Amino acid sequence: LDMAKDRYATLVNNSGKWDPENTFKENASKIPGFDWMPGCAYDPSYDYSSELKDVPDENKARVLEAMKFVHEWCCPVNSKSMTLEAAAEEKKEEEEDGEKKVVPLEWQAAYDMRPWTAFPERG
Repeated sequence: LDMAKDRYATLVNNSGKWDPENTFKENASKIPGFDWMPGCAYDPSYDYSSELKDVPDENKARVLEAMKFVHEWCCPVNSKSMTLEAAAEEKKEEEEDGEKKVVPLEWQAAYDMRPWTAFPERG
């Protein structure tokens, strides 16, 4: 889950810089690193019907449900602001209110598979 959250944070950052008025090429060229980590985070207010036109009708609801699920668990916080700074502030407020989600045991890291642990991360 931690790795997924780290990767999804890039998509959230890309979403904050994406301008729906511009073409794909214009947007992709103005977002640094978009060629290395392309994509944007799920936006609940966006209509994805044009992107899902090739998905069979019986699977569309399931695909949208999966997108919402990933966004719910991987977004730094469920925020419409779509900037990491605002998300961090909102997450801090959420923790102060005691609304922190409990990660299921099977999603937690079982083993640290790195050959060595970096000095700052040693506990």
